[in-house]
Amino acid sequence: MEFNTSTFILEIINFLVLMWVLKHFFYRPVLDALEKRRANIEQATLKAEELNDTANGLLQDYQNRLDAWQQDKQALRDAFLQEIEAERAQKMQKLQEDLALAKERSAVIQKHEQAALVKSTQAHAHQLAAKFAAKLLKGAACSEMQSKLFELFIAQLKTLQQQTHADSVLRPLRQACQKSVQAKTPLKVQSAFALNNEQQQQLQHALGGICDDSTNWVFEEQATLLAGLRICLGDLALGINLQDELAGFANLTLATTVNDSQDKSQDKPQDDSNTAEIAESKGSSQASQSNQSKKTNDVTEPKPLTQTVLATSVAE
Repeated sequence: MEFNTSTFILEIINFLVLMWVLKHFFYRPVLDALEKRRANIEQATLKAEELNDTANGLLQDYQNRLDAWQQDKQALRDAFLQEIEAERAQKMQKLQEDLALAKERSAVIQKHEQAALVKSTQAHAHQLAAKFAAKLLKGAACSEMQSKLFELFIAQLKTLQQQTHADSVLRPLRQACQKSVQAKTPLKVQSAFALNNEQQQQLQHALGGICDDSTNWVFEEQATLLAGLRICLGDLALGINLQDELAGFANLTLATTVNDSQDKSQDKPQDDSNTAEIAESKGSSQASQSNQSKKTNDVTEPKPLTQTVLATSVAE
């Protein structure tokens, strides 16, 4: 095959023309399309990265909020548990205080119940002692003993009238005597054995500073007095006899015993925080003791006449 220069040149020109045509009419649009596609891909990639960054930010924010909520929840739970524990401790302390207070109240009530029982037993013992002494003295009581008591009564009455404070003591007796005269009530003189005329006159003379001449005298025997006499002026009494002296001795012994037990109970210290409640329970217990004491006195004491002036004078 022969080499043709003209053909070679024409082929070169054809190739150059083809290259120029391809470059201007085919290759450039393809490059433009590729560039546009690349730009679109880059823009989509940037947008995707932005969306990814936004999503990551939202995810991080959500995670932070979740962590914060967990911390708040734990903090609230801890605070709630602490509040429950504090409330439990407070309730337990209050329960312990209530139990201690109830125990102390029970001890105080039991103590006063025991004191009331002891007081009742002592009152019964004093009553039995008084009855025993009364039976013992009943056999020894005689008119001679009454005469001795009568002489003692007259002597003490004269001594009482001579004292400086006699007016304050005898004033109630005078008033009672005047009321008896106004009401036309006789003045009763009770004695275990009958008083003779001389003793009656001697008694009326000794009571001249108390009763006037218009007084209606009534003398009567009262065997329960054992020995001695009792002068009844309304609700008041003046006299000296074994029955009243035994009853007064028993009551005085009982009152002394009660005062000693109260002094011993007051000497024991009490907790300041429980003083008011213990005092309240103590007051109720003392009230029950007082009621029981009243009942005991109603049983053990004979119905006395509210004052025995001579007994006061003898005690002095």
